[in-house]
Amino acid sequence: MSSLKPLIFDSHFHIINPIFPLFSNQGYLPPPFTVGDYQRKLSNCHLLGGAVVSGSFQKQDQTYLVDALAKLGRHYVGVTQLLAGTPDDTILELHKQGVRALRFNLRRGGSEEVGSIDTLARRVFELAGWHIELYIDSSGLIPLYNQLITQNFH
Repeated sequence: MSSLKPLIFDSHFHIINPIFPLFSNQGYLPPPFTVGDYQRKLSNCHLLGGAVVSGSFQKQDQTYLVDALAKLGRHYVGVTQLLAGTPDDTILELHKQGVRALRFNLRRGGSEEVGSIDTLARRVFELAGWHIELYIDSSGLIPLYNQLITQNFH
């Protein structure tokens, strides 16, 4: 039996630090789960890194994400939510802090509207090379696909 333990990249987790702004969404506000809680809970998992994902309960607040990424270190990246009017320099600064993707939360809200996906996705890709993540009920995929194709999104 090999003594080598597999390294794990945690591809999606949330940090809920109550010292930063939190917003109830559809009556839901998750319990606290800080960077310290995350590290303790997964201390035996041989983590290589991970992706901290902004939730609907954080809206467009970046303070918790920048703080979490600084504490977690360079093997972790951030997935954030931004509004279409976010200045380019803010996007570039978030990139310097470790953010690598933009999330559209179409299921629970708290992020930009579906009509902004094409423009904002192209913008963050051109500025910083970010990809996008869609959180959507599967029943909405075909209408969304049709809308994006109509907008010449590819």
